[in-house]
Amino acid sequence: MPFADQKIKSQREIPPDLRTMLSQKEVETDDILAKASTTLQENYKLKFGAEHIRYLIVAKEGEIPEMVDFIEGLQGKSENELGSCTNYERKRLTARLISMAQIQEDF
Repeated sequence: MPFADQKIKSQREIPPDLRTMLSQKEVETDDILAKASTTLQENYKLKFGAEHIRYLIVAKEGEIPEMVDFIEGLQGKSENELGSCTNYERKRLTARLISMAQIQEDF
C-alpha cells in the first residue's frame, strides 16, 4: 500500500528545467531570473477562485467601500491579471467583507 505522501509527490513532479535554488549571481542575472520566474508561474501558480474565499478582512470600517470598488472592478479583467469574476462571484465576495472592528465588537 503506497504512502499518502508518495501519491502527492507523484502528482507534483518537478519539471526537469526547474531549478530548486539559484545562486546570488544567477538571481542578479536578469535572463536567468526571468526564466526561473516564468517556469515557477507556469508550473506552481496558486490558483483559487471566489468560491474558496470565506472572509475578506479589512482593518477599518472605512476601508470597506474601497474594497467594494476593487471587487466591482474585477469585471472584465483578464485571468492573467486578477482573474475575472462573474456578477454572482463579485456579490459573494462583497458579502464576505468584514472589518477588524466588527470582529472585535461581535466576538
